[in-house]
Amino acid sequence: MVWGAWAALFLLLELPGNWRWVPWVTLSETVWALEAKGWPVRAVVLGATIGLVVHFVFKTDILRAEALSILVAVVAHLINRHWP
Repeated sequence: MVWGAWAALFLLLELPGNWRWVPWVTLSETVWALEAKGWPVRAVVLGATIGLVVHFVFKTDILRAEALSILVAVVAHLINRHWP
């Protein structure tokens, strides 16, 4: 029930933005614009997404999951400089 409500809200906001019926852009476009600012922002976006998934799947503390995931994303970038 909760996931259905979130999906409906997401689609209610995302689809009109995609079709330019409303004055806002989509979530995807917002993330792409943020990621274009450089590798630190990409690492934080990736880490935050992974942390959210870890929180939902394993029922962990959200702050700990986010902090650890962002740290892992930054370290992964520093180890592998070829990561875009």
